[in-house]
Amino acid sequence: MAEIIASVSRNAYVARVALNSVMNITEAKKAVINAFRTQERRLGFSFVEMLSQCPTGWNMKPLEALEWIEKKMIKEYPLGEYKVPEGLDS
Repeated sequence: MAEIIASVSRNAYVARVALNSVMNITEAKKAVINAFRTQERRLGFSFVEMLSQCPTGWNMKPLEALEWIEKKMIKEYPLGEYKVPEGLDS
């Protein structure tokens, strides 16, 4: 979704993050803060896509689901900020 939404006008901040490790959760927190800052400054629409586990739905153990996000999902859906407004100081 992040790539599609980043290509649409009238949005200012678009990012994709993962919630499978401490490092990625820290980056997710930063992305959510940037999204809120974008909204507060009325720079445009904000969207943060989060890759998260669902071990029950995936029929996996929780640690297996976290590894699957790392090895499969992130390769298919790359993480990062897809659109960042000018003047947004992180």
